[in-house]
Order: sequence, then C-alpha cells, then structure tokens
Amino acid sequence: TMKDLKGEKRIDGDLSIGNFAIDGQRFGNINADAAWDMEQRRLLVGGALSDAGGSKTTFGGYIDPSAFYMDLDAEATHQDVQFLKLFLSGVFSELAGTFSGKMHLEGRLNSPKWYGKLGLENAQLTVRPTKATYIVNDTLEFSENRILFNNILGSDGENGTARLNGSIWHRNFKE
Repeated sequence: TMKDLKGEKRIDGDLSIGNFAIDGQRFGNINADAAWDMEQRRLLVGGALSDAGGSKTTFGGYIDPSAFYMDLDAEATHQDVQFLKLFLSGVFSELAGTFSGKMHLEGRLNSPKWYGKLGLENAQLTVRPTKATYIVNDTLEFSENRILFNNILGSDGENGTARLNGSIWHRNFKE
C-alpha cells in the first residue's frame, strides 16, 4: 500500500497480461490501468483485451473494495465466440465465430449480475443433444442470472432452419 502526501492510502497502476487464457483458451492481451478515487474511496479501472486478429473488448468502471462491489461496462468488437463457451458449454458442444455487443456487470464481486446484448456474427453452434450445427447471426441477451434466447434463427447450411427460444438460468455461471 502506498500513501500520498496527506497520508491517504493510494493505489494507482498499470497492468499488462500477455496471452491471457481461461481454461486453456487464449483470448489475447490485456492492458489495464487503475487509480484510487480518494473522494469516493473506490478503484477506477479501465482497459482493453485485444488480439492480433482484430478483436477488441474495452472495459471500464469501478470496484468498491469496502462494499465488495463492482460496476463495470464492457464493449466487445468481433470477440472470439470461444469466450461464450465458458457460459454455454452445457447447451452447445462446439462454438466458432465472433460476437460484438455491450455488457454491464454490477453487484457483489463474487456474484455480479450481467446485463446486455451480444450479437453473434456467423457463429457456428453445435447443439449438444442433437449434434446439429447451425450458423447464427442473432442476439443473445443477458439479464441478471439468465441468458435469453429470444426467437434466435439458425441455418444449417442446407436450406434448413431452426428457431431457438428459451433461457439458461445460472448461479454466477457455476450452476
């Protein structure tokens, strides 16, 4: 912990993570910065996740450590749909393609609520029970503790189509 000239605790810094990965899936490089807001007594954060393929996800907001609370906004541009595998692997066995959209996370650090819409871009989704693969250019909606599939249209590449309606309920994406 560092202190400023008034003796107040202060945290400022930059963070870079090369080859950021989750469960062995590489997503790119993270560059972020943080600064302590002394009046509000919270950590202001901002940064981006990007890769050589041109995908980019920017994020910004704050973390209040004393309240164990976060409020962050993120915007993804052509992000690899493999990131969604973390949330959708129970329904889809294979995912390929990209997504773009805006998300908002707020709530307790260990159980934030997710809100927003992500547009799937030529995403190939293989439905686990049927093993059928569909190409999707449609929108997933995140609302608190569920992912909504509202009349999502998929095509199988052979003039067949399917519509997906329903939702996936979760407890912080763990159950």
